[in-house]
Amino acid sequence: MLTNKIGKSLFIFLLIIVFSTSNVFAANISDVDDTIYQDAVHYLIDNGIMSGYPDGEFKPNNDITRAEMAATIVRAIGINFVDIEEKSNFNDMAGHWADKYVSVAFKKNIVTGYTDGTFRPDSKVTFPEAITLVVKMAGLSSEVSTTRGWPTNYINYAHEKGILRNVEVVLSETATRGDVAIMLYNAFNILNSYDNIGVAKATVNTFISDGINTKDIKSENDFANNLNYFIGVETTLDYPSLSESTNVPINYLIYKNNNLVYQITKTVALNKNTASATFYSHLPIDEFINKEDGQYRIDIISNQNLIKSKKIDLYTDYSYEVGIIEGIEAKSLKFFASNGDYIEEKQRIYTNEIPRTYQTKCIWWELEVLYPDLDRNIEFPIHYKYIKKSNGFAYGDHTVDYFLYLDKNLDKFIGGIYSEKFIEWPTGTYKVQVYSYDKLIAEGDFKIVED
Repeated sequence: MLTNKIGKSLFIFLLIIVFSTSNVFAANISDVDDTIYQDAVHYLIDNGIMSGYPDGEFKPNNDITRAEMAATIVRAIGINFVDIEEKSNFNDMAGHWADKYVSVAFKKNIVTGYTDGTFRPDSKVTFPEAITLVVKMAGLSSEVSTTRGWPTNYINYAHEKGILRNVEVVLSETATRGDVAIMLYNAFNILNSYDNIGVAKATVNTFISDGINTKDIKSENDFANNLNYFIGVETTLDYPSLSESTNVPINYLIYKNNNLVYQITKTVALNKNTASATFYSHLPIDEFINKEDGQYRIDIISNQNLIKSKKIDLYTDYSYEVGIIEGIEAKSLKFFASNGDYIEEKQRIYTNEIPRTYQTKCIWWELEVLYPDLDRNIEFPIHYKYIKKSNGFAYGDHTVDYFLYLDKNLDKFIGGIYSEKFIEWPTGTYKVQVYSYDKLIAEGDFKIVED
């Protein structure tokens, strides 16, 4: 396993050296732009910590090897041995490009070998090993809880601290070059934050918001995306005494599955006469990209440093819609046929006996419903099935999305099913069942007869 015993103060000192003396600039890396790896990879390449391949790619999805990891960590702590001849004693490292890095990393207790005298430079690094190494490299291991065993304690700490932000960890798999790049980048941001505000503690509370009010806040982590229009965020920062009052930018980044779906920036004032500040933001759910149900992560960032992360859940509350559907009345369910083209209402020929010809390739239904008064427009998904009564075979099972509007109580809806695999519909009687929110709204029969 890879290990590291370098302290935080030494790491920061060496970090300053490598950042101030590095003359390595990012190559024209072609495969990370506009991805979650972009900032991390360019940052690390700019500072000579990681590099791309001769073909101009970084290959973020490639597994990272023990040799690559050793070299990366040695560079990350500020040691550059490019011009120094150094050889390890491992019997499988002779002539290997990373031999000098492995040698130095071993002497500094950063990495270890195997009992058979090998280092196995091309073996892959697991997620627990990579996470542990990054935490220790940053000199943060003293903050890791000892009440849980390895690797759980390091993984939990890395999550809480933000080192694993934008990293999808699968403990049973190996870490990739991109994963390690993001972890290192996050670790650097944490260390750099010591030179910024020096936030000692941050607490975040989320609540249902009307976009304005911040009184009588009730903590909430679950939000109905069709009923709640804003997610309120109450943030409290505790910070050391300031020589002068200052304004700082606070960025709110909303992620779903590590994909950014919304962001907003506001400026907050930190008063030199206090050591704490509480401020509020209102995040409009309707502006989230796609606005899908599921778990989201709110990252609160200042000066590119993660202050706090908060997880919330969005769900769709259909209780109102279901109540309306319970009171719905089907006035009629009619059928008509076409060769597939839509037919205007005045041209439709309604019938329950439809001749079997090519001109009847699509069988349509028309549903008229009466529904109660509404407080708002609601979604009205119609799920319908075509079932042949003689054998129970389902010839179609589809859903179309409609709305019920508050300025109406009576409306018509249509849908249709092609004969699909059949050029012409087989003769026989078919039952059509129409559902909404799992409630049967209407059903009726039509018959296909020989022309």
